[in-house]
Amino acid sequence: MHRIRHAIVLVLLLAVCASAYFQAGLGRAAASAAAESAAPAKPDYPGAPGVFVPLGMMTFPVIREGRIRGRISLDIIIEVAPDQDHRVVMDAMRRLQDAFNVEMNMLLGLDWPAGVTVDLEVARSRLLQRARRVAGREVVAGLFFQWVQDRRS
Repeated sequence: MHRIRHAIVLVLLLAVCASAYFQAGLGRAAASAAAESAAPAKPDYPGAPGVFVPLGMMTFPVIREGRIRGRISLDIIIEVAPDQDHRVVMDAMRRLQDAFNVEMNMLLGLDWPAGVTVDLEVARSRLLQRARRVAGREVVAGLFFQWVQDRRS
């Protein structure tokens, strides 16, 4: 679980750095220099990430044998595709939160092997599917957990 958190933080850090790099115009200068040396013209931002929309912190109870055994908190970020309008995700925010609430409560009701609260990769994949159904497959490019806290009682 500890390694997964570090991997998630590293991926998000790299995504934020890449986004800041291109937004600061540094990527534009490098792209224009490369475009001058290459014969065909290329787009300014090939493969640039889209807009990252924070969904915010969501906390879910972990129920085992009819009792609350802990809580899991997820700070969720949705990546909007580069050519899409992020306002679609903003307008669907309440529906996304409701869909995520339903999905996570279902996942947390399962008895995962080795006493794990939830498999975070499965959770991320299922939440991404839900986000694409609510906001649109072409709009939602990715979903990330910026921060995860698993508290057991």
